[in-house]
Amino acid sequence: VNNLQSRIASAAKSGNWKTVNKLSRLLTRSFYAKLLSIRKVTTNKGSRTPGIDGIIWSSSADKMRAALQLTNKGYRAKPLTRKYIRKKSGKLRPLSIPTMYDRAMQTLHSLVLGAIESAAGDKTSFGFKPYRSTKDAYAYLHLCLSKKVSPEWIVEGDIKACFDEISHNWILDNIPIDKRILKEFLKAGYIENYHLFPTEKGTPQGGPISPIIGNMSLNGLENALAMRFYSRSDGTIDK
Repeated sequence: VNNLQSRIASAAKSGNWKTVNKLSRLLTRSFYAKLLSIRKVTTNKGSRTPGIDGIIWSSSADKMRAALQLTNKGYRAKPLTRKYIRKKSGKLRPLSIPTMYDRAMQTLHSLVLGAIESAAGDKTSFGFKPYRSTKDAYAYLHLCLSKKVSPEWIVEGDIKACFDEISHNWILDNIPIDKRILKEFLKAGYIENYHLFPTEKGTPQGGPISPIIGNMSLNGLENALAMRFYSRSDGTIDK
């Protein structure tokens, strides 16, 4: 799995998308990748929370059966279960919970998408990145601000309902994984108070692939800010 991910990242970095697509198919068909995906969804914090079908994979037999059944062929995503969690501000944030099978499918395709994003994404982005944390972001800020000529401005922003508002058309045009599978993730809908509601925009929050799609939608923001607020060698800002 790691070898295929490295090859996908290398091909994406060089812009060889034909090779990326070929390797992506190999990875999503790999039994080892399927086993890894099952392991991820059955060992994380939400592993005891079922989706709309009420199924959880708790035994070794359940997990092996799921790995053997995991396939792109004929895949149809089930609607998500909508719940709400309270934010620090007191407001409620919607959380949509996929079934275990749908989580495993998202995780399987996240193995591909994560490899692409690691090669093509912003290098100083720290949110929702493997092996990166808030402490790493602080360390990078300290490095930037401890030079003889350091930046004088820090831009802080909050994109309101960022994950909820991303255009599905943009995602389908720009996220480089199987479009039919991606559309299933996006258009699954959700169940709330026994009613089915469509999902017309946003990423599948609560799903493993959502943070990667969110990060990829923000790629280029850092360069846009750097071009807008150009820093001279003496540390002053050209506005």
